[in-house]
Amino acid sequence: MADRIELTGVKVFGHHGVFDEEKDDGQYFLTDVTVWTDVRKAAATDNLAHTISYADIAELIYTVVGGPSRDLIETVASDIATAIILDRHVHAVEVTIHKPDAPIRHPFADVAVVVRRNRKDLRRVVLSFGSNIAADGVLPAERVQAAMDWFCGSSGYRVVAASPLYITPAWGGLDQDDFINSIAVVETMKTPHDVLRDAQQCERDAHRVRDIRWGPRTLDIDIITSFDNGSEEHYDTEDLTLPHPWARERAFVLKPWADVEPQARLGGKSVKSLLATLDPGDVEAVRRQ
Repeated sequence: MADRIELTGVKVFGHHGVFDEEKDDGQYFLTDVTVWTDVRKAAATDNLAHTISYADIAELIYTVVGGPSRDLIETVASDIATAIILDRHVHAVEVTIHKPDAPIRHPFADVAVVVRRNRKDLRRVVLSFGSNIAADGVLPAERVQAAMDWFCGSSGYRVVAASPLYITPAWGGLDQDDFINSIAVVETMKTPHDVLRDAQQCERDAHRVRDIRWGPRTLDIDIITSFDNGSEEHYDTEDLTLPHPWARERAFVLKPWADVEPQARLGGKSVKSLLATLDPGDVEAVRRQ
């Protein structure tokens, strides 16, 4: 894609570096950003909604470079590039962080780190949310919605599809209240284990306890599957198995997912075909709130 938007020389005072004096005293950093995109629709409509706002990019630079201290400008550049590539209009992005006052003992003109990200680098992850306990004045539906909103609002994720809330009978044979469930499909630069850590932090924030397997819970977030460059990933570690080993048996996962992604596939089979193999009564019992 030949079209691009460039923003150069954004000067921001920050406190990044490995030395204490860099963190304490701070210094100026210069940032250049090049975004590859397709401006044809924006040009035809003369509408900012169909392109990238360079003002928003500038605000992002000020927020990241002027924000919490990092040891490495590699991290600063990566944070900016990751946030930009999640924009649906962006095909690729290059971020350059210049550190003209770097603590180098010899004369130099400039030192810079260049980070590039492409849409093909994005991972597509399917998440399942559930809750059937009201706690701290928060109802299950509110708890699930808040968790989905966290992923929507996080700079590390872009939600590309999200289901409505569903009421579903508890799965696993225990006598307990019905669950509120939903599905979200997100794009991210994070690894599945990074996503797992974020999901578990959301669960901890909701005071999730794990006393009873498949028991009642304030919040449950499962990673159903993950696609890297279009290929479904397979994990089998102590804390993560992908695709999720029981997802193909769970109507409360498959039905909401099929509703928002009719062409979705899990383990090489279409989600709709997997849903058709389940007991019709179980499928019918998963109903919109």
